[in-house]
Amino acid sequence: MSRGMTIADFVQQVLYAIYKVRLDVTAGTEAAFHADTDKFKEIVMEGNFVLQELQKEQDWNWLRDRRVLGVAENPSATGIQEFHIPDDVYKVCTGYGDAVRLHHPDNPNFFMEVPFTSPRTGTVNMVTMFDPYGRLDSADLRLKAFIVGEHLTFTRPFLYNEIGSIVETDFIELLEPLHICDDSCTQPCPSAYTDLVFTRIPDPYYMVVRTAARRAEADPSVSDRVVSLSDEGAKLLSAMRENDSSKTVPDTYRTIELGYTRVF
Repeated sequence: MSRGMTIADFVQQVLYAIYKVRLDVTAGTEAAFHADTDKFKEIVMEGNFVLQELQKEQDWNWLRDRRVLGVAENPSATGIQEFHIPDDVYKVCTGYGDAVRLHHPDNPNFFMEVPFTSPRTGTVNMVTMFDPYGRLDSADLRLKAFIVGEHLTFTRPFLYNEIGSIVETDFIELLEPLHICDDSCTQPCPSAYTDLVFTRIPDPYYMVVRTAARRAEADPSVSDRVVSLSDEGAKLLSAMRENDSSKTVPDTYRTIELGYTRVF
């Protein structure tokens, strides 16, 4: 988390990073780069491109959030429940150790983790080598979750002891694009001069430097600034990655017993 900045502060810092001159971006038509000018809007648009890059870099832990999807129930006697993924979510966390969690409000001793599987295997009846009782080639009745389009669903209906449970899982939040003023905005626009942005990004200065590098590519008079700004942005991104990875558990392999069969 960070304190963030306003869009006007962001534009002013980008311009200073490029030209090393403090330009006026305050509200009012007398300012050279106020929110309703094309130069101001172009920098904000470049910032939106950088936001998209940052979103796709990796599944950032600082964008991870846990949400309750609803209550476990079967829509019919043989139906399987589906949950709509919220529109403000970038993706569901389906990596190593991620799961859908079930806990019952009336039974504090009931807790269940539902692992994720692929849509291809989630829609067919699978056979397990050994079931919990050591029987060979038994139907795999373990509850698993998978993603189909904009819905999260399961491999089988909920059992009687699972119905009524609270269903929750982790999501990667969507980085909302920056506001670009148009004719409907009243000046000074609160979205540009009052509201804070980049509050979830650990180091908002990365946005400034990376946007300045992209902006300098379009201006031949400052083309010599592209390399230095790009290098500085790469260092800031690397630092954010290192800090983010320190909050995760390393992926590991582990072995378990497959089962036991009496030979004689």
